[in-house]
Formats: sequence, structure tokens, C-alpha cells
Amino acid sequence: MMERFRTWNEILMERLSEPEDVSGYLEVSLEEYLDDGDKAFFKGNRTYACGSFVA
Repeated sequence: MMERFRTWNEILMERLSEPEDVSGYLEVSLEEYLDDGDKAFFKGNRTYACGSFVA
């Protein structure tokens, strides 16, 4: 039988299950965006973080 591995989304949702974790994650994402202008990275993180409140 093959072992099932968790997806990145599953791991991320678990780690962002608390509002203070989401806040910290978004804060770092914003800092990274301001440092290098990586819009796709920031947009993707916003999607995951917002989803953690409804997951």
C-alpha cells in the first residue's frame, strides 16, 4: 500500500490555523514583496492566508 503524503496546501492550512500565525505570515510576505516586488508570491500567500479562516 502506498503512503499518502500531505500536499503543500494541507500543510500550509494547518500551520495557518490561528489568526496570529496568519498575521505573521502575511507580515513577512508583505516585507518580501516590498523588498523585491515579487507580486505573484504576495498574491499567492494572500489567497492561502484568507482561506485558512474558512478551512
